[in-house]
Amino acid sequence: MPTYSYTHINSNKIMRDCQSTDFDAFQNIKEDSLTECPTCGKPVKRVITTAPSFTMVGGTPKFFQ
Repeated sequence: MPTYSYTHINSNKIMRDCQSTDFDAFQNIKEDSLTECPTCGKPVKRVITTAPSFTMVGGTPKFFQ
């Protein structure tokens, strides 16, 4: 199941009921994006992130940034 990253829309300050302005959620790929924080109920948006990529070179992974 994919992990999606979310951030509070008003992320310039930490929400009082939340530990931080960002969180991750495990969701089915067919589920709609979350629209509110499950902890405090404030509006959130999904953040597009990229995973680091690598290629095997002679049996040793070579990482790309």
